[in-house]
Amino acid sequence: MRTAVGDGRPQTWVHSETDTAAPGWTLHLLTPERGVIGAAVAGARGLALLITSLLALGVAVLLRRRHLARAKAQAEEEGRLELERRIHERTRELHDANLALNRQIEERRRAEAARELLRDELVQASKLAALGQIVASVAHEINQPVAAIRTYAETAKLLLSRDQPDKVGDVLQRIGGLTKRIGAITQDLRLFSRKATPTIDAIRLEDAIQGGLELTRGRVEERGVRLERIGDGDVQVRAHQFRLEQVIVNLIKNAAEAMEGQTDARLTLAVARDGERVRLIFADNGPGVAPDVARQLFTPFVTTRANGLGLGLVICRDIVASFGGELDLVPAERGATFVAVLKAA
Repeated sequence: MRTAVGDGRPQTWVHSETDTAAPGWTLHLLTPERGVIGAAVAGARGLALLITSLLALGVAVLLRRRHLARAKAQAEEEGRLELERRIHERTRELHDANLALNRQIEERRRAEAARELLRDELVQASKLAALGQIVASVAHEINQPVAAIRTYAETAKLLLSRDQPDKVGDVLQRIGGLTKRIGAITQDLRLFSRKATPTIDAIRLEDAIQGGLELTRGRVEERGVRLERIGDGDVQVRAHQFRLEQVIVNLIKNAAEAMEGQTDARLTLAVARDGERVRLIFADNGPGVAPDVARQLFTPFVTTRANGLGLGLVICRDIVASFGGELDLVPAERGATFVAVLKAA
């Protein structure tokens, strides 16, 4: 249907109809053609704008994701490079520290080897220094059997002149025993003076004690020191016999010198078993050790004697420590008491 509008332009109407619920009635609707097209165009434009907006949003999201992915990849690459740099620096630091540690270990090994060599040299020097003092005691000890041998020889000569050969055999047997004793004394002195290899074995403590007593008996008797034995030395300990003899000789000699001129000088040598430990005790009734000296008694070059070097006790403690034991000065009511603790074998 076409009609005229106010501006003189023809107006086209769009007719549409539909049935109603009332029987015999039909609903007719006339809509201007221009309004319908405008609505369709507007709807199309809106849909196009919506689609364009969605596409733009999608592209923006994709671009944002790509940007974030690139930024993340770049950050990960930078992080990887930084981690590699730190690992490289740390590896270099560890390498340098390892080299420095190896140098320190090597220096420590050389120092330990030098200390062991110096200790062995000090032990040997102490032995040789003690030999000069021990020789007089050994000479005194040998003089007694030599004098007895002379007496027995004269007795044997007299018995032969009296035609009593049956008694001469007994005298000669005694002379043989005395010569064995002299040989044992000189053998102990020779072994004591040599530079022995410090091997730790199971030894009989009494053998070391007797060896030390053989080397110091003359000095002890010369100074009028009464020696007392307590306990049984027939026990096995972990030690080196000649080095242990040096410790015993040094401690007995120190005690005898400390009690020089004392009328009631007495030295007690005791052996006590305490489980897996054996205690060798040297107790004298001399003047003792002053407290200020006792605190640094085992320090090198600390001595109370005018002609002492201050190394004897230091070496003795080092020797006992090499056996896995301990040497200490323990408190006593009178005099000085040294205790060497050894491992039982």
